[in-house]
Amino acid sequence: MIHLRSKALMLCLLIPLALQKARPQLLPADRQSEVEQIAHRLAEMTEKRKAALTSYESRRVMTVTYQGALSQGEATETVAMTFTAPATKQFTILSATGAQIIRDSVFQRALTAEQTAAGAAAQKASALTLENYTMVLVGREQLPAGTCLVLDVTPKVASEFTYAGRVWVNMTDYAVVRIQGKPAVNPSPWITEGEFTTDFQKVGDFYFPLKTVSSSNLPLGLRAQLTIQYGSYHILGATPLRK
Repeated sequence: MIHLRSKALMLCLLIPLALQKARPQLLPADRQSEVEQIAHRLAEMTEKRKAALTSYESRRVMTVTYQGALSQGEATETVAMTFTAPATKQFTILSATGAQIIRDSVFQRALTAEQTAAGAAAQKASALTLENYTMVLVGREQLPAGTCLVLDVTPKVASEFTYAGRVWVNMTDYAVVRIQGKPAVNPSPWITEGEFTTDFQKVGDFYFPLKTVSSSNLPLGLRAQLTIQYGSYHILGATPLRK
């Protein structure tokens, strides 16, 4: 009888634990509040930097490598870019190597997407805010850019401008310094399994891309990797940043 009671007691203790593990884990109220504070401060500082920066120029080298059972190769382009607020980006191709069809389909697509993403509607849809993303604070990590808060983010609405993945936010400046993720929507029905990593650098009061590496599967069994190495930035117009 005592043995049966012991087993019954154990079942009474284990069943609630099992049910608890089966349920989705909700963030404690204090952790959720911390996420909200991070998101608010991030959005606030992003808007201040956007308002303060009126013009800059930079160069980047874009390289795509592709390989498969029947084909492999590489193409590069060096591109100069000038930004004028609020959303104008002008690109000038300085040099290029490799197959024209690859440069047109990869580099031109990337530049067109970047120009579209600079527009007000796209920026609103892709902004890292609680309106656009579900965020979970997973910890802190030390990067070359400083001590960072690490967030897992999931888009509330999948679009060509949103992504799912992990974001590192500098704790001092509340700026995104690294993103690792996958596009919420494939840019083309012919492109699958896309993923990317972007690191950012600080120039003056502002943060700009430093390097982006993205990879995806293409038709005919090809695997492609696009690397964008951003060079020096020159700020042409800016007002002092209010913190």
